[in-house]
Amino acid sequence: MRPRCLPPFLTLLLLAGCAASVERGESAPIAPPDGSDRASSAPSMRVEAAGLPEWLRIRLADYDAQPAPAAPRAVFAVRYGDGVAYYVQAGCCDQLDPLVDAHGVLVCYPSGGYTGRGDGKCPGALPPVADRREVWRHR
Repeated sequence: MRPRCLPPFLTLLLLAGCAASVERGESAPIAPPDGSDRASSAPSMRVEAAGLPEWLRIRLADYDAQPAPAAPRAVFAVRYGDGVAYYVQAGCCDQLDPLVDAHGVLVCYPSGGYTGRGDGKCPGALPPVADRREVWRHR
């Protein structure tokens, strides 16, 4: 008996349907609006919270509450453009790594995904690893 497999065009269609795209200018804030449901409003105990925006402290507390496979591995503060941005390193498995501006708005995905090169929409490269400051790591 001959094994059955999906035709190549159907396989590509399924893969294309799984990929999400965020158009520049239409990105929604990652920071939860005031009064929204969230895992915790307490700052993360695993990070030096001084100097971090409130939306990021809330997001880090949410990451702390997630199991290791679902949570990001680390969050880094980076110089990007004229200010600070936060680079979130995804946990695993071809997930895109978001770069979020100081206000919690998604800028782009500089790395990750199937190719490891992100979404290709970042206006510039991330700074070298030596110039990134780790602000949180999942334990």
